[in-house]
Amino acid sequence: MCFDIFCHGCSPHVVELQLSPGAPARPLRVCTPCKAAIDNDKRLMEVRRLVQENRDLKARIQSIAHDTDTRVHAQMAVAATLRTNAIAQGCNMTAVDKSIQDKCRDDDPGAAVLDLHIKTPPAHKFRPSESVEASEQLRVANRQLVLCLKVAETRAKKALERVDATTAVLQEAIQNQRKPWRPIARLVVPFLTIVDLKRLAQSARPFQAYIATHDLERSSCYRRAFPHHFRPQFWMWRTCCDADTHKYICDLADALSSHLGHPSDSDDALHWSSIMLKSSATWSEAYSLVVAKCGADGTLEHDKQILADVQRTFGRSSLRKQTRKLALHAAQDDVDAKKVALARVLRAFTATHSTLGYCQGMNFLAAFLLTNVHWNEAQAFWLLTAVAVSPQYQLMELYRPGVPLLNLRFYQLQALVQQLLPDLHAHFEAHDFHVSMCASGWFMTLFTNCDTLPADAVVRVLDCFLVYGWKCIFQVALALLQFLQPDLLQVDFEAIVDVFYTLDDNALILHPEYLIHAAHAMPVTDQMLNELQAAYELEFPGTLGSLRPYATTPSAVQVAGKAAATPTRRTRLLPSLLTALSLSNSSPTAVDDDVGMLDVNCKIS
Repeated sequence: MCFDIFCHGCSPHVVELQLSPGAPARPLRVCTPCKAAIDNDKRLMEVRRLVQENRDLKARIQSIAHDTDTRVHAQMAVAATLRTNAIAQGCNMTAVDKSIQDKCRDDDPGAAVLDLHIKTPPAHKFRPSESVEASEQLRVANRQLVLCLKVAETRAKKALERVDATTAVLQEAIQNQRKPWRPIARLVVPFLTIVDLKRLAQSARPFQAYIATHDLERSSCYRRAFPHHFRPQFWMWRTCCDADTHKYICDLADALSSHLGHPSDSDDALHWSSIMLKSSATWSEAYSLVVAKCGADGTLEHDKQILADVQRTFGRSSLRKQTRKLALHAAQDDVDAKKVALARVLRAFTATHSTLGYCQGMNFLAAFLLTNVHWNEAQAFWLLTAVAVSPQYQLMELYRPGVPLLNLRFYQLQALVQQLLPDLHAHFEAHDFHVSMCASGWFMTLFTNCDTLPADAVVRVLDCFLVYGWKCIFQVALALLQFLQPDLLQVDFEAIVDVFYTLDDNALILHPEYLIHAAHAMPVTDQMLNELQAAYELEFPGTLGSLRPYATTPSAVQVAGKAAATPTRRTRLLPSLLTALSLSNSSPTAVDDDVGMLDVNCKIS
């Protein structure tokens, strides 16, 4: 390197140089040739780094493929032995293969594992050179190798999950075959209610494990109804299975409890959890406080619309032509008192969730909840709050201004009708009839407006909705359309809607258990709904905002321990409710915008 004292002062370039090993870098002026040599040396160092990194990436890819292949072959040998034992013990291999297929999501349960070989780009073999082209090729190869590494890790994970699922199903089949009470249990379970299953689980550990493993408590909702007096507790239990919903309700209750002067300690969450499903004076006092802070009728922003919808809720449906009346006001002399109760619940809910406000459809849902908790306002308020804020049911997005979720539901139902009921879809298309003309009330009220279904059937629909989510609503809608398809195909545009509201009261589809079994037979899955949501977002980008793909509610196996789990990153503590309510009675202060929109991705049980 040139350090000519005659040109050093006028050299045009300044670089950081170490004049000796270990010495600090100092800014020195160098001539143009020396600057070019330094830059070239830096480029070569970057090239050498890329070459080494590419080689390491390829080695990791090959190592993952080799290790996975070894483990998969070992597991396949175990699975082959288990399959032989299962056949020898007389297991139903058709059912076993079907279970493997369902768990692996594969058309052929006996198919070979995924191809673990990943073709890597050849550019990582290039030697370092001063060529700019070679450096760019190495960078491209580096990006390709990083993608290949992710593909290799994904394939390895899927291959291991597939063989593990196969092994688990075979082991369970052998175990079930060895225990004589297992076949009896499979035959008896369809006749047990959820209360029976709870009692059976408490009788012995093997029964408890069997019920938990097969998730029988959830599936029992599709099979049989349970005692009416148990329903409010069951509904609240299901809505609070989600950890963030449970935390939200407990934070809200704790904020109110602190204002009421109730003693608290470090076990607040445990305390509220312990009385979540029980009748407690504290919950009633907390609700009464909210009602008191709401002020007189007409002082809140949405009071006018709420009071008008309360009258409409108890009024006679203009659509329903039959003589059946809603259960919430049939043969009742105290309708005025019930109107006041419904208005109080709706005002309390909208005041505590002012960013959401009020939306038509809430009135029918709140009235139906009140009916099923024997018009206990406090219990209905907490239940409505839990159902609304839970990310399992996405009602916040459904009722948010602009109802962004409603058009998605129409899109999904239209696609499902086209797929599962093609003749009916063609008839609708020929008469320019869209399913939204009949389904808007179904979705906005979850069938609780009782224009199409009787109240006893709607109760069973809500049972299943709180367990399985929106999948159940779509199944019920499709079951209705399938049952009415012969009549719908015979009428034109003007009479199509009337078919839904002129159902004979003795129609088989209106029987609660028949309706639920018919709905359960409709092949609708959460994966189908998520795929349709993705297609909707591609067709109408930006309309759903930050809405996440739908996920089912957690099973009973996942409930234990969730309440104590660490909240997700977007979960926030509830702001002081009293601050939000006491600042002004005329216009409720907005609470945290994220209240009720808890960002949680529930696992599919």
